Amino acid sequence: MKIVITSLIITFFSSIAWGEIYQWIDKDGNIRFSNVKKPKDAIVIKEIDYDSEKDKAREEASQEFNQKTEEEFKERQEEINDIKLKIRRHENYLFSLISYLKKAELKLKNANDELKEVRSGFYVNKDKERRTKNKCEKYRIEIEKYEGKIENRKANIRQLKKKMEEI
Repeated sequence: MKIVITSLIITFFSSIAWGEIYQWIDKDGNIRFSNVKKPKDAIVIKEIDYDSEKDKAREEASQEFNQKTEEEFKERQEEINDIKLKIRRHENYLFSLISYLKKAELKLKNANDELKEVRSGFYVNKDKERRTKNKCEKYRIEIEKYEGKIENRKANIRQLKKKMEEI
């Protein structure tokens, strides 16, 4: 954005310069610049001739620079928008994973409660105890899987945000 503003200022001021430019010292000793002919009593330090060809070349270079800068700015904006879209997709998937994780944690809690109930009776049904233990283990593995996927998504989001800051 700074580049665009700077180039616009350069373009503006380069288009203002026409005619001869005079530099002189006035009667009070101040240095003055003007495109108007100097007063009779002024001491001329330097007369700068206006070169329309050079000014035209500067104007063209400035316009080319502005166009290039604008194109680069648009490209960066497109990159940033693409990254933002990827971040949103990762965040949406992350929210889904968190939802699945919560469901798996609830299933594990229920399975642990069921295991406690099986073990608390006078007669312990070994087959039912084994099935319930397997269920608990299955949910623990599922929870670990979701936690790993969640950490990966968070890392991806951090990486994308860092990349966006670099642009």
